[in-house]
Amino acid sequence: MTLFNVIVGTYEEFLLGFTLQSTESDRLSGKLVKIFASHSHAASIRCVSGWGELVASGGADDKIFVYSLKTRQEIAILTVQSATVNTLEFAPDGTHLFAGCADGSMLAYSCSTWEIVREWKDAHKGASVNQIRIHPSGKLALTLGGDLTLRTWNLLKGRQAYATNLKSKQELGRVVDCVEWCPDGTHFSLSGSRVVQIWSSGDASVKKTINCDSRPTCLTWVTNEILAIGLENGKIILHNSSGKCPEKSTEAHEKRVKAISCSNPEFLTSVGSSGDVTVWFINKENLGLKKIATTNIGCRPTCVFNTVNDEFPAVKQEKAFKLRKEIKQDDSVQEVITVEQEENVSEEVPQTPNVKQKKRKSGAFQPPAASSAKKIKKRRSLNPFPSFTVTDLDPEELNQSLGAVEGKKKKKKDRGKTVLNRTIN
Repeated sequence: MTLFNVIVGTYEEFLLGFTLQSTESDRLSGKLVKIFASHSHAASIRCVSGWGELVASGGADDKIFVYSLKTRQEIAILTVQSATVNTLEFAPDGTHLFAGCADGSMLAYSCSTWEIVREWKDAHKGASVNQIRIHPSGKLALTLGGDLTLRTWNLLKGRQAYATNLKSKQELGRVVDCVEWCPDGTHFSLSGSRVVQIWSSGDASVKKTINCDSRPTCLTWVTNEILAIGLENGKIILHNSSGKCPEKSTEAHEKRVKAISCSNPEFLTSVGSSGDVTVWFINKENLGLKKIATTNIGCRPTCVFNTVNDEFPAVKQEKAFKLRKEIKQDDSVQEVITVEQEENVSEEVPQTPNVKQKKRKSGAFQPPAASSAKKIKKRRSLNPFPSFTVTDLDPEELNQSLGAVEGKKKKKKDRGKTVLNRTIN
């Protein structure tokens, strides 16, 4: 049984995908199975984010690659930004993708066309945009910058609402790395040099300060009350902000915790600097962590993201695999499927070119799906993320080859003219 997928970005330019598999009788034990490995980026991957079946990765090569986990294909390459992509965040409704860059720019892409709908060229007054986190309502966003300011953005009007200077917050120190909203958006957390603060989103006041014995490197909320903190010494702290249970720390990794992710309150995924990826079961009553599965990727991870449990059920994956297998083995099945699709279209919808476009615009964005059995057959390959290389020739060689083709066409044309002239004469 497949529980969820884990996506890991690395310094070595690889984007790795794993699936957590376990038995129905025992969900507290399982194994991580690799499902894909993509080498699309030409530099280290700095961030990864996802929504539904979409996964986006940004790197130091100034590019954003968007993939579909359903078809395991690359569906978009975003190259408008001209600096390292430090952070990515999908809107809660999946309509937009926000990107923050090292040159201080912040961009909003439409997930239906993958075109820029809004760009803030100087979001942090020339300093880098290190993190973007969008409120669960989708109306507000928080950004952390290299200028040590926390800026609040009104996404309905597309402009900054106010800015908070974190230099005056002596408790946080000179390093503020992470900001995270809680699931209901009533408060958010900020990590400093040796502390983590919980702020109220209503009046921007500090509700609680959590002291740590090492520098916090990453944060994520498990529930509205439980906060998970990854530390530089390899520990993971679970803290209950309501005070119902004392906080508890777990020796998670040998080296520092590089990133953590929690899309379901039952499971937590963490990656360490030594290359180990670990999935934990969360006991919310005593704030304990139980290791479910772990693997070493042999690379240095930079970021991690795990999908929600019910986004990709194992039953649907097995049915799709069996369908593709039957189509591949029996050619008659291909003909029947193709005829049925054509008949349904002709009976239900008049054959007009604009009908399909209207249907796509009316619903939520979905990556292009296969419309025939032949297309499904083409998509099956050993490499789940095939590279889209236009040409391997240099520009000069390409021009020469094109010139040679045009010369051959011209010679054939001239020969035809000479033969025609001879027959006339």
